[in-house]
Parts: sequence; structure tokens; C-alpha cells
Amino acid sequence: MVRLRFAPSPTGKLHLGNVRTAVFNWLYARKHNGKFILRIEDTDLARSEERYVEAIKKDLEWLGLHWDEIYFQSQRFDIYREYARKLVEMGRAYYCTCTREEIEARQKNNPNVKFGIKYDRHCRGNTLEPKDKNYVIRFDIGEFDYVEFEDKVKGRVVVPFSDLDDLVIIKGDGSPTYNFAVVIDDHLMGITHVIRGEDHLTNTAKQILIYKALGFDIPVFAHLPLILNKNKSPLSKREGSINIEYYRKQGYIPEGIINYLARLGWSHGDQEIFTIEELINLFDIEDLNKSNAVFDDQKMLWVNSEHIKMLSPEKFLKYYKIFLEENELGETLSDEFIVNAFEVYKTRINTLWDFYNSTRIYTTDDVDVDPSFEVEKMIDDAVKKSFRDLIDSLDDIIFKPHEEGESILRSIPERYGIKLKQFGPPLRIVLTNSKVSPGLVDVIKLLGKEKVVKRISKYL
Repeated sequence: MVRLRFAPSPTGKLHLGNVRTAVFNWLYARKHNGKFILRIEDTDLARSEERYVEAIKKDLEWLGLHWDEIYFQSQRFDIYREYARKLVEMGRAYYCTCTREEIEARQKNNPNVKFGIKYDRHCRGNTLEPKDKNYVIRFDIGEFDYVEFEDKVKGRVVVPFSDLDDLVIIKGDGSPTYNFAVVIDDHLMGITHVIRGEDHLTNTAKQILIYKALGFDIPVFAHLPLILNKNKSPLSKREGSINIEYYRKQGYIPEGIINYLARLGWSHGDQEIFTIEELINLFDIEDLNKSNAVFDDQKMLWVNSEHIKMLSPEKFLKYYKIFLEENELGETLSDEFIVNAFEVYKTRINTLWDFYNSTRIYTTDDVDVDPSFEVEKMIDDAVKKSFRDLIDSLDDIIFKPHEEGESILRSIPERYGIKLKQFGPPLRIVLTNSKVSPGLVDVIKLLGKEKVVKRISKYL
């Protein structure tokens, strides 16, 4: 069975780069009816926080990237120590009591220092556990020129000996290092494919050495190119709000985010907009791009707007309520109104914030019209007569089918010898305090008779 994992560290919130990795792993697992595993890599006990664990789970659940199994590395320390001791017994790891100061003092005599090797293997071969000194356990990487492996994105990857070292696998406090815990977990969890960022290429070389030493099967690797800003610098959390919580609060929806991130490093012809089902069916790691992807916030906004148009009213209502809760916004409009308003506004909004701001005109009985519109100058006697006629016709406009309402509305100014362009603009301003809005029949239906009458009456 195909088994993939997403393995975030709970030292911060999920950002776009993390989630793109999660999306690719999830899509590939679902395409092959496999398993998507969430592994919380919380071995850094000092920096890992429970609030970030909960935030990671919340973000993935909101995105719809549901996991089949979940593991916490902090609950598996005994397993890592057992495999470390096994490596010591095999002669592939050793106890090291060297302090940082001692290692630095010996650097001038380290024959490998010219290769950038930081440790001179002073304790190599020490298989007796020290009883009176603090120690770490180091993995003996052996003797070689380079590590070579095949990557689904990068092709043949060669990592030279100079980039490696006899790495620590168990730290002084008994906790495992990243490169060691990952290998043990990927083996025990049956991980068949590893999709992650290209910044892990050197780590992969180290991990392959551990895989081979323990006789484990090596998974298929696919290392994703970087996500760059428009100026071609690496996308960084320091350069703006790029975590998922931020986008959820900004009124983005899961389908829009997933679609956009899937296209950052993967493509299917010229198609830009994909349903989740299409992504699952079409995605393949063989089609991942080799070049870096460029993040475009305006493109992401457009993709989000396209997915809002595709939402069912029920799903929109679900997302909108989450949005209101996230932003601590009280809502005075009923669910029925929100659903009806969505049908009117869905082609006019990019985010849920747009919808929220657009529907504020319906929450009050009256509106204060901007004096700069000079609407009074637009309302002559003929327009006033048309307004009175409109009030008398409201029941028909509101309760009859939309097309009939349109015909009734258009016929009103004709009776008083004026054109629709003389009647419509002042009516729109009076009703919405804006020169731009959805169709007037839609606005009238959403406002309801009482509010329409009240807003028109003060200009009569």
C-alpha cells in the first residue's frame, strides 16, 4: 500500500510552503487509495508547543487534508534509543563524550577540516557506554566518496563526503536527532514515498546511510523546488503573513488555497482551476516541475474567487460561519439571507471579507448616503413619481420571478417620460450608498419591502 506522511514540527504555525508539501503528499495518497499519515515531529522539547500542535491539526482539518493515522515523536523516544543501541552493537554507531570546546580545539589537527568536517572521529569505535560522563551517540557514516540516489524530481543526486559527518543520532538528553528519528519512523510506519522540500537533499543522503546500515527498504524520494517571491528570493515568513491561519482570517477558502498551492510546482497542460477530485485524479509526482515556483498573491486571489463561484450555498454558509468566528464578527443576518445573498454576490467577490463588507448595507434599516454623490440633484419630480410608483409595485417585484420583477422595474420610469439611466442611478445610491451594486431587483429582494420603503421615503 502507498503510504505517505506529512511531518511538521510544532514550533510555529503552518505556512504556505509546509502546506504545499502536505497537499502533494495527501493528493498522491488519495490517488492511490493509500494512507496519509500526520507525524508531529516534536523531538525539540524546548521549542515544541501544544498550541502549535492544535493549530496544525486545525489548519489541516479546515483545508480538508484529513489524516488516516497520527503519531507524536515525543512518545517514541524508547524506540529510537533501542535502534541506536542496535547500531552501536553492529559497530555502526559509537558513544561520544567530546565537548564542543574539545572538538573546536582539535580542529587544527583534523585532517578532514578542509572538507568542512566538524568532527574528527575522536571517539570512533567506542562501543562501551560511559558511566561517568555525559555522552551522545554518533552514527558512523563509514568511508566513501559520495552518496548517490535517484530523485523523482531532481533525477540523479550526488552528495559528496565533504557535506556529511558522523552525525549525532541521540543527543545528550536522550532525545533523537531529526535525521535519525525520521528514518526509524519512516521504516516502522511503512512509508513508501517521501515528498518534501529540496532543502532536505543533504539530509536524505545522511538518512540513506542509516537506512542501509539497518537494512531498511529505502522509500521513493521527491524533493520539491523552492517557492520564491516575485523578486525571486525564497518565500520567507519574515516577508509577510504567509501562514494558513492568516489566509483563513482573510476570507480564503480551502479549495482555493489547495488549488493554488498544487499549481506551485505541478501542472496539467494549461488548466488553472481544478476541483479537489480532479487534482486527486490527475496528480502524479512524475509531473512535478524541476524549476522553482513563484508565489503570486494576485493569482492566488483570482483562484480563490473562481472557487467561491463554484461553492454550493450550503458549503459557502459553512465556510462563512467559520470566517465569522475566526474574526470574532457578530452576524445579524439570517442563514436564509446569507444563502440568498451568496447567489447574488458570488460572481462579485474574491474573498469572504468581500462578502461580509458587501452585505453590511442590508443589516440596518437606513443608510447615510455620501453627500459627495449629490443624489438630491438627481431626483427631480419625474424621479420622485417613479419612486412612489416603485413603492406601490414592491410586492410584485419582490415576490414574482426575477424576470417579471425586471420588467416591472424597467416599465416604471417609462410612465413618467424618463429613461432608466435617470431612474436607476439615484435609486441605487439611495438603497446602497454606492454607485455600483448587483442588479436593482436583486438588491430590492435582499433588502425587503420595509427597508426599501424607509430608504426611499426620506427622498420623497
